[in-house]
Amino acid sequence: STYTAPQQQTVQKKLTAAQRKQQQQAAAAAAAGSAAYPGVRTDGLSGLGLDEEAAAIQSETREQDKYLDEISRGLDQLKFGAQRMHEELRGQEQQADRIGQDAVVLHDKLRSVNREGFKRI
Repeated sequence: STYTAPQQQTVQKKLTAAQRKQQQQAAAAAAAGSAAYPGVRTDGLSGLGLDEEAAAIQSETREQDKYLDEISRGLDQLKFGAQRMHEELRGQEQQADRIGQDAVVLHDKLRSVNREGFKRI
């Protein structure tokens, strides 16, 4: 029987073109028997008898990905620190504005007191 249950058909329809392509690539890599690293294709080298070179490329790619992951973590930490500094500076800016307003009020009061004091002398 060639009947496919409706539930199975729905699952197949939900796959995007990119997901289907990814599945096809994974199946092709498995069929080739290569331990391919995502995004790096070395199966052509294996076909030419350059298995050692293909393995070196895969190893180097993994090493580079480790470094990129470290860089990514470092950038995340820098971003977090920059956000915290921004928040702190905004708070300090508000405090400085309040101090400035208070200073203007005090200056006006001192000027008034000085005028009154000189009038009495």
